[in-house]
This record gives sequence, structure tokens and C-alpha cells, in this order.
Amino acid sequence: MLSSQPQLRKITTMRRKALFLFIPLLFLLYGCASSAESPTLPHPQDPATPTVKIEHPIDPPSTATPDLSSIPYSIWIDPHFPAAVHDFFTNSSDFSVLHDQQDTTNSISAKSGIPFGTWTYLLVSPFPSLIEGLDYSDLLTFWQTGISSSISVLELALTEETKDALTLLWGEPDPGVLKVLEANLILSTLWPKSYSIAIIPFEQLNPYWKVLSLDGQNPLRHDFIPDQYNLTLPIYISSSSSPFKTLPPGDLITNFDPAKLTTIALT
Repeated sequence: MLSSQPQLRKITTMRRKALFLFIPLLFLLYGCASSAESPTLPHPQDPATPTVKIEHPIDPPSTATPDLSSIPYSIWIDPHFPAAVHDFFTNSSDFSVLHDQQDTTNSISAKSGIPFGTWTYLLVSPFPSLIEGLDYSDLLTFWQTGISSSISVLELALTEETKDALTLLWGEPDPGVLKVLEANLILSTLWPKSYSIAIIPFEQLNPYWKVLSLDGQNPLRHDFIPDQYNLTLPIYISSSSSPFKTLPPGDLITNFDPAKLTTIALT
């Protein structure tokens, strides 16, 4: 009986020590479990649809000035220009072509404004012709009166569209001197007539035509000076809108680019 008391006392002491170790461990585990819980976070906003707060919104005045720089620009084109010039503006998303000049302050004409382009015409004769060139003053007199003592041509053939375009340059022609034809009939009509001439736009040139000089200027020659050639129709844009006032001058639309002309010499 005496021998069992020390053993019991020993077991009781061990239990107390185990209890003292277990209580701190219990508090430690509880703290870790509490800290592992995730706090509730706000959902991030979608970056594709940000929320913008306007601190001081400004209401536009009821009498706001129209924005002249908006596209498309309304524009009027002189009806005497060739169809290709009209198509350039009609097919462009930058312009809205109006038929009444009074409806817009922007216009395309051959009179004045900012240079926007050029349309080049050629004085031609059937290839077997002996005519080499004409003086501009003689051609202009022939155009206006049908009479010229120094020009030995029988008739001047062109299309209705070309006649309208040249009217912008030279004024109304003498109706008796012109032979107005469809473009595809001019060459065949003039071919048997050695002293007949025609005026065609540059893009209609073909090898059966001889290009004649006008005051010594021929667009097919390397020494051609465009400023001295009287068969170039200028294309000007005039406007009170600021986008056109700052437009750099240049041939933005043209049917003839001398830089793309290739000359081949045959022997």
C-alpha cells in the first residue's frame, strides 16, 4: 500500500504538466485559425467600363457655333468640270457634294482659291498627220471665232464634257467650229482628215494619236514646263472654313503625273 502512493503522486504530477502544456497550445491554435479567415474585399470594377465622375459638368450653350472641321465637308463643284473630278468628291467619305452653291461656303472652281489639283488636256491629230504644233493665240482665236489666218485646220473635235471644261478656260466657243462627238468616235472620224485636230483628256491618249505642241510645250517631252501650257485646267478649292484655309497647295487630284512618264527611244 505504501509503495503505490509514490507511484500515484508521480502520475498526478505528469498529468498537471501535460495540462499546463495543452492550454497554451490551445490558445495558439485558436489564434492561427482566426487569422487564416479572409476578410470580405470589394469586387474590383471592370477596367473596360471605368466609372468617371464629372466634378463640374458644362452644358453647351443653345446657340453653339457649328463645328466647321467636322467630316464630311459640304462642297459645291462647278458643273463644267469633268465627271472624273465630280466622282472624286462624290466617292470620298470626306465630302458631301451639294448641287446648290448657295447651300455651302466650300466650292471647287477654276477661278481662284487654294490649288487642289489639275486636269491636263492634249492637242492631238491622227498619227499620219503632218501637223506638228500650233500657237496658243491662233488656237484661241479659232475657238472663239472659227477663223484664223495662220491655222490650217478644218475642224476641232472633242466631247461635250471636254467642251464644257475648256469653256472654263477660254470662254464660250464658236458653235460652228466644233465637232462634238462621243469619245470612242473621235479617232475614226478624224483619221482620214489630215488637217483635223482634237482635244482629249490625257487619260484617253493612245498610240494612234500624235500629240501636238502648243506654244512649243508638249507634255510628253522631258523639257515640258506645266506653267507654260495652256491646256491645263486648274482645280481650286475656296472656303471660309479653317480646315481648307490651312490646306497645303498641291495636286491632290490630277490625271497627269510627269514623274510617272516613261520615254522609250526606238531606232
